[in-house]
Amino acid sequence: MEALNFTNVLLALLGVTIHSLMKFQNRNTTDAKFSFVFWMKDNWVNTTLSFLCTLAVLFMLDDISSFVGNGTSGLVKLVAFFGGYFNQSLVRALTDKFRATANIK
Repeated sequence: MEALNFTNVLLALLGVTIHSLMKFQNRNTTDAKFSFVFWMKDNWVNTTLSFLCTLAVLFMLDDISSFVGNGTSGLVKLVAFFGGYFNQSLVRALTDKFRATANIK
């Protein structure tokens, strides 16, 4: 678990933050003021799943980087960042699929 260090955790959190801010920027209602409380009520499931998925990627960084390549430091950092960035897309796709299957709006 040597890849689980401050730099890689920070890169994963930056990936999650960048993805969230890009989604916020592309929202439909641009005239409404941002409310963190409303955002958490509206997105708590996706935020929790994203956090857990990012944590899982961070715990598996050594294995993922050795599977994908030779486990160099740069590759580990890329996997940490993109693990944080792209897991939001995966979580959104899974929750949308679940909602469609369960007829939840």
